[in-house]
Amino acid sequence: MIVNKLKKLRRMSWPEVQCRIAKKVNRRQERRCWQRASMGKGLRVSFAGENLLASCSQLVPGSHPNNQHLLDRSEALSSMQARAKRNSDLILRSNWTMLGHSFDLSGQIDWHADPRTGYGWNRTFHGDLPLYGIEGETDVKYPWELSRHQFTCELARNFQLNGCTQSAQRARQLMLDWIQHNPLYEGVNWTSGLEAAMRSISWIWSLAHLSSWDGWSERDLELVGRSLWEHGLYLSNNFSFYSSPYNHLIGEGTGLLYVAAICDAGDWMEKARHVLLSEGPGQFYDDRFCVEQAVGYHYYTLGFLSLSWCAAKELGSPLDKLSSIIHEGYRAGLQFRRPDGTWPAIGDLDSARSIPVHPTNYWSFDSMHNLAAAMFNDPDSKIGTVESTEELHWMLGSAGMESWQTLGSTYSPNRECLLSDSGYAIASDGHDWMLMDAGPISAGLFSDATPSTAHGHADTLQVLYQTGGADLLDDAGMPYYGGEQNWINFFRDVGAHNTVQIKGAEMVRQAGRLAWSNEVARPKLEVDFQQDLWLAWGQLKWPGVTHERSVCCLPGQGIWIADWIESDRPRTADWFWQLPVHCEIEHDKVRMFDGQYSLNRRSSNVESTMDLSSATAGNPAGWRCHAYGDSLEATRLRVSETVNGKLLVLTSLGSTDRSKLGYQLGDTQLFEDARQADNLGHKVKQRNGYWIFPAQVSASES
Repeated sequence: MIVNKLKKLRRMSWPEVQCRIAKKVNRRQERRCWQRASMGKGLRVSFAGENLLASCSQLVPGSHPNNQHLLDRSEALSSMQARAKRNSDLILRSNWTMLGHSFDLSGQIDWHADPRTGYGWNRTFHGDLPLYGIEGETDVKYPWELSRHQFTCELARNFQLNGCTQSAQRARQLMLDWIQHNPLYEGVNWTSGLEAAMRSISWIWSLAHLSSWDGWSERDLELVGRSLWEHGLYLSNNFSFYSSPYNHLIGEGTGLLYVAAICDAGDWMEKARHVLLSEGPGQFYDDRFCVEQAVGYHYYTLGFLSLSWCAAKELGSPLDKLSSIIHEGYRAGLQFRRPDGTWPAIGDLDSARSIPVHPTNYWSFDSMHNLAAAMFNDPDSKIGTVESTEELHWMLGSAGMESWQTLGSTYSPNRECLLSDSGYAIASDGHDWMLMDAGPISAGLFSDATPSTAHGHADTLQVLYQTGGADLLDDAGMPYYGGEQNWINFFRDVGAHNTVQIKGAEMVRQAGRLAWSNEVARPKLEVDFQQDLWLAWGQLKWPGVTHERSVCCLPGQGIWIADWIESDRPRTADWFWQLPVHCEIEHDKVRMFDGQYSLNRRSSNVESTMDLSSATAGNPAGWRCHAYGDSLEATRLRVSETVNGKLLVLTSLGSTDRSKLGYQLGDTQLFEDARQADNLGHKVKQRNGYWIFPAQVSASES
């Protein structure tokens, strides 16, 4: 631990050192403030509640009374009412699921405990509390998730949309109870600026939805307003400039902007705007995918920026500098959408949405793209039906809904895209979808032993493939951030992705909880996408080792993945394939979906071993974790070979109905004459005079 800290210290710039020193000084001031409060000598803040509800409504335009008559005419009203009632009923019936766990929110809540394990954090100064490395499966994410209070928004919405006073009363009770049991700077829920930001946004949205409820007392509103002021004080002094300068920092800036608006705090507003305007653009590569190399966090960051952009516009001080950044970020994210309407679980994930609207399916971001369509008058982003517009309604009001309804849609599932900076080659025709990853592991990593926390995975040269709604090659995902470290390490490492691990040639090295070091040099990536043929090629190089991967996808027919490895000495190479549940090995192929699809392979080597790992307790291989704290059964295939100088391996996946396809999956032809290859028109990549192709056969021959 000390060695890692010294390595990081050597990398720090002088501004970072100054920032960290200032944070230490601030932490001491917070401790003194907490100690004085415990002796009854805390801050004396007077907050008048009469304007609080109106200020909150301004930040959530769809909740404003002026929008109510438009809401009553909205085609989205019935679906929003149904969702609000369903979600509120689950909360009131003690059956609200978050992070794979069913929470009882109907009675007294221990805000300082992990309800799954019973472990409770002491109610002491937040800087003295351990967050990680606690024995067993205790995970700080669970009390944090409770204290984000996004479920109070669901309750409050049920009052606004359906007039349910029981929901309103419970939302009030939950907010006031949290305030009573979480004094400023005390306990686990004051250990993170991001958590304070999300809670602030949730409360402001809840107050907006309850602005017409007559159940508030002046004392209630004074307590909530004072606590929001305390959240603003905490946020203004706890930005994650260097400790977590990505989604955390943007979330903190958004939370402070919201609190500054309702507290009419000009200095806080100036701080929030500075953070968002200066740090917002740096969250994305030039191709506008997020530098964290994680799809979930791409939309998490976009959600915060969208909240800030819409709120600033309502306040009359728009964040115009961010407009193109946010818009292009949505357009980059849209490239990842698969034919079944979901996005792939690339990189870390924590099932979080920054906009407090509970999604039916976390991995569908259609509703956020409908918001973007209205924000930027972009018909390419308009997807699906009016039922996927709730974020749009609340953030832009019914006027925004009407603009969306009059906007035509030019969205098409047919696309071919190269995101050259983040390193993704993606193609789709509405039936087949493929992705090849040949980008960095994540931003901020080092090629030496200096550790750096990051949300990207060791998935370089990974291929994902979906055909006809079937995920033949999937990403294993991420189970959690707390709990068993060997599971965390497994899902972030090579073995949980569709790529190759070569002994002595690491893509990146584990360097602690969620940290990496020794990142390999950036890979090369080239593509040649045509209407009926998608080609991609990537290359990784280490001293003495080269790995080239060529991908050829014929939409509607199959995908061929050729791996060419050269090594200066004998090395073991392991292929990992994340396959659907219930696969079985049959000779040299793997059958999937009851034999409807198969994986086939050919190798220039004479010997290889194949083994399937099904989901079993205690073994992470074979599980899919596409939701935090949750898992589904699947299968992992591992193929091991020895590289003696040069090795060529072709893996193919597709339907086993070869007469329908006209291609015999798994067969290859090696052509020494480039002219012959050009005549076939199915060029993948030349290496040492050879060309790799699927072998075309007629229906009668197959």
